[in-house]
Amino acid sequence: MPHSDSAVIVLTKSIEKYEKGLAEFYQARSMNYFILKNNDMAIEDVKNAIEYDPSNTILYKQLVFLTIYKKFNTPSGWLEFAEKDIAKIIDDVYPDEMEKPTVDEFNDVTKR
Repeated sequence: MPHSDSAVIVLTKSIEKYEKGLAEFYQARSMNYFILKNNDMAIEDVKNAIEYDPSNTILYKQLVFLTIYKKFNTPSGWLEFAEKDIAKIIDDVYPDEMEKPTVDEFNDVTKR
């Protein structure tokens, strides 16, 4: 039995490491899609990363940023929006049980 317990522990750690690795790969690919101006795929990959690492608050911030960018940055320039618009995006992206950032944390993103 002790060998089985050790194997379970090692396998569990490997699975956790692999799953977190997947989140990191999705996040990295998301940023590359963003650089390539493929915001839809960037958003999709961040959502995939969140599935593998749902407690990673950085991923949620990245998703808020990408959503703001997609919704308000157009080829002809930034559309007008208010703090309430950003607050709604934050509420839509973050799970209820997770502490949410303030709108002020996205000031650099929203400066046009």
